[in-house]
Amino acid sequence: MPSYITLNIIFLTTASVELKRRIEENEPVWDEPWKRKLEAEYRDLRQSGLDHANAAKSLLSVKAGLLLRLALERRQLPAFVRDPDFDREVRVEPEHWMSSADAEKLPLLFPLCHPFSVARADGDYLRTAMDEVYVWRSTFDTWMSKNGLVPKRAGAWRKNAVKQAISALWPDGEAGMYWQQRNDRINEWLSCNGYTKVSDATIKRAFEKVRAERALARPPR
Repeated sequence: MPSYITLNIIFLTTASVELKRRIEENEPVWDEPWKRKLEAEYRDLRQSGLDHANAAKSLLSVKAGLLLRLALERRQLPAFVRDPDFDREVRVEPEHWMSSADAEKLPLLFPLCHPFSVARADGDYLRTAMDEVYVWRSTFDTWMSKNGLVPKRAGAWRKNAVKQAISALWPDGEAGMYWQQRNDRINEWLSCNGYTKVSDATIKRAFEKVRAERALARPPR
């Protein structure tokens, strides 16, 4: 594929990763049936033995895949593959890869390696798979903007990074140490994982958010 094209497209696999970051900052409003399915998925993840942090992380992947799938099925995001023999773009329609049995499923995205066929210019069929499907970058950015999936202020990114540190360092509860030691441990983790250090106030706000989330996640007595 020519470089001028690859600079202006985004493959579904990459789009799903980007959506995870956006959803983590700004949760979309789900239709009630999908909301119930996502809540049930979270319960199933917890019952499988995952703690809250890892269950929430897995659920984020499910949400990103579902949001992307719905956008494609509703034709909000035109999707394409490249036909190497004719060196041309071929439109991918939902009916190419989706059967009626898939409609109620809650996917991580789609079976990315699952093959399907699209019509070629010569009337024959091109065999492809979802990991070869892409959308145009400008269309994807516009769609995210229309759906409120835009980056928030930088402070939100810092708080989310601290929440990741808390989940990694103390997955089962509070830090159990003096606040300055706790904050030093968090900033050490951030530095080791490619983040910049943050202020004590940012850590305090992130801890308050984590405590609230964990309180909601606890099963009723």
